[in-house]
Amino acid sequence: MTDSINTSTLSILKTFDVLLEEPLEGYSLMELIPRTSGSKTGVNRALYTLEVAGWVESYKIKGTKAQKWKVAAKFLKSAHDYRTAVLEHIEATKTAYQSITGKEL
Repeated sequence: MTDSINTSTLSILKTFDVLLEEPLEGYSLMELIPRTSGSKTGVNRALYTLEVAGWVESYKIKGTKAQKWKVAAKFLKSAHDYRTAVLEHIEATKTAYQSITGKEL
């Protein structure tokens, strides 16, 4: 893997991490730049990549031409699916424990 690919990937992930700090409201490009320690071009590319992949979406800020970026429903669905799988695993563990020990966790 080359350094440029690694740097680009890390920039995308850092941008997504920052957006997770404010998942419902999101951030404008100008708010993201200092939070990610990235350049305007780099953050813009990261946002575009994340948007094309379906992980973030943009919306217009009322009364301005500016826009904000926020986590898209794709991530929320993934988080919900993960939570559901973890809860199912916990219930299976409880059931197995009870069948072995005769006691509840």
